[in-house]
Amino acid sequence: QTGGIWPYVKQRSENNASNVYACPNAAPYKSPNPPGSTSRSSLLGQSYSMNDYIRGENPGSGASPVTSGYADGLGQDQMESSAQTILLFETVQADDGGPNRNGSPYFTTIPPNGSPISAFPPKRTGMNQNWHAKMSNYLFCDGHIKAMSPGTTLDPNYDSNWLGVKAATKVDLTIQALYTQFPEYRPAGTRDLWDPRVAGVKYP
Repeated sequence: QTGGIWPYVKQRSENNASNVYACPNAAPYKSPNPPGSTSRSSLLGQSYSMNDYIRGENPGSGASPVTSGYADGLGQDQMESSAQTILLFETVQADDGGPNRNGSPYFTTIPPNGSPISAFPPKRTGMNQNWHAKMSNYLFCDGHIKAMSPGTTLDPNYDSNWLGVKAATKVDLTIQALYTQFPEYRPAGTRDLWDPRVAGVKYP
C-alpha cells in the first residue's frame, strides 16, 4: 500500500466529506470497528461497487463453460469497447454504510437470508444510485467518468445472447416495480453498458 495510485486514494475516513471512497451524499459509516479492520468494515464508508460482469467469475460466466476465479478481472483487450463498459458505479448502500462489493442492474440484495437492509428504501442494496439530479456517476474501463441517468445504462432492445429475450427484461421484478416511482431507472439507452461482450460468456 505504498505505490501506484495509493497516495491519491489513501484518505479513508468515517466522514464522507473527507473519504474518497464515498460520495458526500452517502450513508454514514456505522461500525464499532475502525475502517478496514474486519472483512465487513473494509467495505463500510464506501458508496461505489464494481460492475459484476467485469469479474472473471460473474453470473454470465457461471452459466457458461468459462473457468475463472472470483477475484479475477477482465483485461481491456478482452472486452469489445472499454470506453463503453462500466467499471465502477455509485451504489445504494446497506444501512451500515457499506455497499455490495460488486453489482449490476441484475444483481441486488434484499432481506431476509442475511442480506443487509437498504439505507435508501425502497431502493434495494446494490442498485445504482440516483443522487445527482436523478443521475449517477459511472467510471468506465478506459478511465473516463460520465454522469448518466441509471436507465440510460441499459438498452431495452439489447438481446440476451442465450435466453431468447431482451436482456433488460431479466432485471429483478422488484426493481422493475420501482420504475413508476423512479422513472429514471427505466431502461432507455442505446447500448447496454454493463456487458463487456466477452466471447463465450452468456449475458445477463
